[in-house]
Amino acid sequence: MSGYFEENKNFFSMKGILNRRDFFVNLLIIELIESVLITPVIYLMFFKPEIMQAFSGSPRPIWISLMMVALGIVTSVLLFPNVVRRIRDILGEEDDNKISVISAVLTVIMFIVYTPIGTTFWGSWLT
Repeated sequence: MSGYFEENKNFFSMKGILNRRDFFVNLLIIELIESVLITPVIYLMFFKPEIMQAFSGSPRPIWISLMMVALGIVTSVLLFPNVVRRIRDILGEEDDNKISVISAVLTVIMFIVYTPIGTTFWGSWLT
């Protein structure tokens, strides 16, 4: 098990550990991917006022909620391997089951932010 705690900077790997700096670099890459995916919606919002009204309205259209959930799924899939390696580095644990459960719980919590309930909660809490 000497290679178990070797540093692994690959984006989609579940082996090894990930240090703090590389974890934040990967988070920035994930945010860039999100920005590219959301750019068409922002473009439509600026050039079609009815979409802006629908986006900020109380009963949101279903396509907006589905778009947010899809964005949350993409983010969670991209984030999970990074969280696994970072948790392994923080805990120094060799038990893959324990690391996977902790990482899955953290990833689900991060996904909930993208669901309609999560966006409503965080939007009302922040305002």
